[in-house]
Amino acid sequence: MRYSDKDREINDQFYGYFLRHNLDDGWGDRDKYGNFKLLTDITRYTNKPLKGSSVLDIGCGTGDFYDYLKQRGVIDYLGIDIYHMSVEYAQMKYPEGRFVTSDFLTFDPRPFRPEADQPLAETYDYVFCSGALAAVLATDNYQMMEAFIAKMWPLAKVGVAFNFLTRETPAEHDRELFLYDLERVLELCKEQAPKARLEKTQNRAGDDLDFLQTHMYLLRSAPSA
Repeated sequence: MRYSDKDREINDQFYGYFLRHNLDDGWGDRDKYGNFKLLTDITRYTNKPLKGSSVLDIGCGTGDFYDYLKQRGVIDYLGIDIYHMSVEYAQMKYPEGRFVTSDFLTFDPRPFRPEADQPLAETYDYVFCSGALAAVLATDNYQMMEAFIAKMWPLAKVGVAFNFLTRETPAEHDRELFLYDLERVLELCKEQAPKARLEKTQNRAGDDLDFLQTHMYLLRSAPSA
């Protein structure tokens, strides 16, 4: 599974619109920093704080989550985004950050050790993914989400946190934003991360609070005492 050429074109148009209108990743500050808080609330369910942690950020956009995590003590960060203009902007804003333009589904996050002539397995304490599959794609969005979950879970030593816009009624839809059925996403999580402990939280998002958003947590560690 990978992004098709049409999917890439959709993403370029979708996120390019935001950059051209000085909206960065499309969210206002209230929603953006609210999402950062909700994503990192995963630490409420684990015994691993952000301080001293390593993070893989999928769909890093223009990099503001990096700055948020750095301020909270994350010591190892890698951001990935398929839209090159967002990554260039992120690198310009945060030159000390590590950002890569790539399709996450085909990207190998493992380092290469020349003397061993083979890649070394690399995992991260936390894998975060915010808004990466928000657009209506040419490829089936559920298939893409399933592939994302299947790849994110093995890369996380402690847990995965991702969010998505959620359908509230069976007939509800949006022309450009994909509204996911919560129960179907839960089933994908159970299928692709069968040993994960699942937690979730929901909030209202958008300028008029007209969207329901779900943050899903896939956890390896035991609950905090």
